[in-house]
Amino acid sequence: MSINGTSLRPTLNRRKSYVRVRGVLDSFIVPLLREAIQGEIENLADMNAEAQVLDVGCGEQPFRSCLERHHYRYHGMDIQQNASCTVDSIGPLDEAFPSVLHSRFDLILCTEVLEHVANWPAAFLNISTALKPGGRAILTCPFVYPLHELPHDYWRPTPYAIDWYAKQHGLTVLASKRLGTGWDVLGTILGNLLGIKLGGPQPCHPGIVSWFITLIAKVGLIGIYTTLRTGLFQRFVRFHSPRNPIYQSTLAILQRPIEPNRADS
Repeated sequence: MSINGTSLRPTLNRRKSYVRVRGVLDSFIVPLLREAIQGEIENLADMNAEAQVLDVGCGEQPFRSCLERHHYRYHGMDIQQNASCTVDSIGPLDEAFPSVLHSRFDLILCTEVLEHVANWPAAFLNISTALKPGGRAILTCPFVYPLHELPHDYWRPTPYAIDWYAKQHGLTVLASKRLGTGWDVLGTILGNLLGIKLGGPQPCHPGIVSWFITLIAKVGLIGIYTTLRTGLFQRFVRFHSPRNPIYQSTLAILQRPIEPNRADS
């Protein structure tokens, strides 16, 4: 870990905004994350001019303007410097934090980062250590999403995994939410398939038959995906499976408890 240090990994293509959708793969998860994260930032907003936020895995800092609009003093952290050279601390989430970051932050934002962190016990310990007593953390992590930023893609955790690791490191789980429905998952899967080149004729089905079947598959995928993007299916058919839910991403709100001696001071 270093402050204003150099890159530790090759340059990654990080998102600059959650307003624009970069491609078919992100058409469903990005709007869900944008609405949920911005909503939680507003809910937890601290109008104290001294309130500080740590944006872990900040990349190109898509939520910085939202955080600063709510009067947070922003501190970005990532494994590499970004294109604008605005990352304050360089280093991984699962290695020891420098003492300057201990008990410093009123809010930690860690969105779509934990799937890329191998050592979860160290990561949750650092989150707990960096929060002030009473400070809160907003975490999101995908549950159904294709592999990305390879080879550093390790987890697709359930809400119960996040709850367990949080509690093991002294954090209270204030809320745990499942973002999206089966329709969003289906749209993401179809978006992934649209980005894959479908195979050519198979030896047992040569020529026009294989070409025709491939064409039907392509048209079908595009048609269903396009209809999902309009929201037509979602308006008339509800995906509801309480016993075996499938969804897009997990959001959790954690808090470092206030020690009794500090609460009375």
